[in-house]
Amino acid sequence: MTSRLALVSFALSLAACQDPPASPSAVPAASPGAVPAPSALATPTVPAATLQALLPSQVGDLPRTAVVAEQDSAMGLTIARAEGTYGTGPQAVTLLVLDVGSAEGAALMGLAAPPTGQLAGRPVRRSETPTQASVLVSVGGRYFVEATGSRVGLDLLDVFVQTVDLSALPGGG
Repeated sequence: MTSRLALVSFALSLAACQDPPASPSAVPAASPGAVPAPSALATPTVPAATLQALLPSQVGDLPRTAVVAEQDSAMGLTIARAEGTYGTGPQAVTLLVLDVGSAEGAALMGLAAPPTGQLAGRPVRRSETPTQASVLVSVGGRYFVEATGSRVGLDLLDVFVQTVDLSALPGGG
């Protein structure tokens, strides 16, 4: 799952290098049956500050020690993300809330892989190695909550993911 975080970071940094979009009159019409370009998939996301407000200040006995929220466009997609770090040292947990705007955007970013189970009625993918664990929950095909950590178990990461109230977001109910 860490590679997904790297992909999101890469996509956001790539946006800074892009030329501004062409005016609508300068864009040629698509031929019938053509696959839509990524820019045609762009959907407004919720503000990054809204996602940041979903991150709890503390989970269990782990206080939030850092937070980042940003919103940008990359590869024709609008992406909003908020990320909090909880605790310090080798057992710190990172909690990410991501809005990619659409299910098509999620597929383009590689986030639409099949779930491995359910968590509180939502599709979830869990992975664990001896040194790293992650839990990724998908909501409505466009919102994702991911908790990752070293030397922590999946049960703890399940708790982190469930602290985020995605029902407060449009289509997150």
